[in-house]
Amino acid sequence: MSKEVQADGQIALGRQFAGRRYDLQFHADGRVELVPVPSVQSASDATCDWAKQNADAIEQYNRWVSEREPYSQRVRRWRAAQPD
Repeated sequence: MSKEVQADGQIALGRQFAGRRYDLQFHADGRVELVPVPSVQSASDATCDWAKQNADAIEQYNRWVSEREPYSQRVRRWRAAQPD
């Protein structure tokens, strides 16, 4: 099957391949090979599990952040205070 790479660098394979993971293998002759990778657990499931396991630390960090001025505002204030 021949596919053309779009201007944004993407290749459309079709809906039957959507959501699957592939390992890209680049060959010396310029070929690019897509090799299916078996998925043990989806990234979103792993993220959800991690968030559940770290809920207390996440809440503590969120409280700490909410009490501080955003970095972007500190940078703007510092730049405004610099002599021209």
